[in-house]
Amino acid sequence: AWPWSLRRRHVSANRGSSMTIIPPSPPVVMFFVALGSRIVLSHVDAIWLPTLLFSAFVLIGNPLIVMLIMGGLGYKSRTSFLSSITVAQISEFSLILMALGARLGHVTEEHVSMVTAVGIITITASSYLILYGERLHDTLRPYLKVFEFNLKHLDDHAPQHDLRNLS
Repeated sequence: AWPWSLRRRHVSANRGSSMTIIPPSPPVVMFFVALGSRIVLSHVDAIWLPTLLFSAFVLIGNPLIVMLIMGGLGYKSRTSFLSSITVAQISEFSLILMALGARLGHVTEEHVSMVTAVGIITITASSYLILYGERLHDTLRPYLKVFEFNLKHLDDHAPQHDLRNLS
């Protein structure tokens, strides 16, 4: 996720919970501004379809892989789903590698633009998937049961914590 979307949850017995957004460091902001300035809009005609296909693959394929693995390990669909949507994005490291590859002449500016666009789409979409993950899981619950493979669920043995009563 974007550096500024990192959040800390504060739980208070009197006021419930609140969210604090951690601001990004200046070097991180400068890197993303520099990378975004390298997007060449003249390539949009050539990269829009691959960008959408790669974005769909990352947004759907990565969570499916994680859900299959977690289901095979015995986790329930809720745990698998909520964990899987956190990987529905490309990493910032791939953007760094593409910038380095362009600097060394191994990839074209068109490729850098495409990967940057995929990054923007997947990072933005996964932020909303994480934010609304509970509601999305409740909507998709009947269909997600197919990812529960083992009868012995690891979730049943996990300690339950009530965060509302923390001091």
